[in-house]
Amino acid sequence: MKKHTLKQSLALIGWEVTTFPNGITEAFDRLMKTAPDGMQRDYYGVSRMESGKIRYWVMTSDTGAWPKGTFVRITVPAGDYAIAELKDWRHKLDQVSGLFDQLLMEVKPSGPVYCLEWYFAQDAMWCMVPVV
Repeated sequence: MKKHTLKQSLALIGWEVTTFPNGITEAFDRLMKTAPDGMQRDYYGVSRMESGKIRYWVMTSDTGAWPKGTFVRITVPAGDYAIAELKDWRHKLDQVSGLFDQLLMEVKPSGPVYCLEWYFAQDAMWCMVPVV
């Protein structure tokens, strides 16, 4: 299992995609148009299992002057994360769920955790699960 250490917590801002798994691309497009410096930042998909259902948020770093609106803020804790890299992710979105299933089987968290999709490049992203 590959690991990555987040040295600092991530303060994120965005909103929930209540139609998950549908509507994710549109929600990210909207967030990129709303965010200060839209394309000059990293983006994150944040998910968490709650009451047997996956909740999903599209997020970016909580920096810059944000317009008024209804935003959700989530802090992702610093620490060690199991990671799986997906290159050319735009053409492989159907693989993301399987990567998280693998990571969760390896890590075996004892309760609900925030899982992260970190879109750090135009053609590469990480699936991340905290090692707790």
